Amino acid sequence: RSTPLYSSAASDVYKRQISSNVSGLVNINQADQNQLESIAGIGPSMAKRIIEYRSSNGYFGSIDELMNVKGIGTKKFDKIKAYVTI
Repeated sequence: RSTPLYSSAASDVYKRQISSNVSGLVNINQADQNQLESIAGIGPSMAKRIIEYRSSNGYFGSIDELMNVKGIGTKKFDKIKAYVTI
């Protein structure tokens, strides 16, 4: 009897990561600096602010909460909203 290499929880996380990569969307609750910077219109300083906001306030409940991050107003949000998910 062999032991699975991954626990089911780890497997579920892996499947979610694969599905988000396939969809092309960046999960703003899990993305690191490089993943956030892969979104057109998000540079290093904005990616850092998103991560800091998430660290201070917890996970985003909706993508609309990105507008609470300093520097993301309606125009920037409209440009990036098609590329993000939670």
